[in-house]
Amino acid sequence: MSPRAHTYKLIGKIGAVASVAFLVLSADWGEGEHCFSGVRRWADEQRREWFELTPEDERELRAAGKIIPPKPPSDLGGTTRSTSSVFTK
Repeated sequence: MSPRAHTYKLIGKIGAVASVAFLVLSADWGEGEHCFSGVRRWADEQRREWFELTPEDERELRAAGKIIPPKPPSDLGGTTRSTSSVFTK
């Protein structure tokens, strides 16, 4: 096969994997349990484990002065929706 054919084949495989990942993790399959519910719960758990601070980590960072509390939305001139974001210095 030519190098161009290999490139197209690779792009097709990457596109297929990305499509399946989207369908499993993000597509709307309704409110009830479905065949992807377990995978979604596992992925959400992994996401929280990787990207959210544990209460212990948050206490350590606050004690070190590395976390400042977020400003209320009214002070920012935005909506009144609450935010759970944590801003760092």
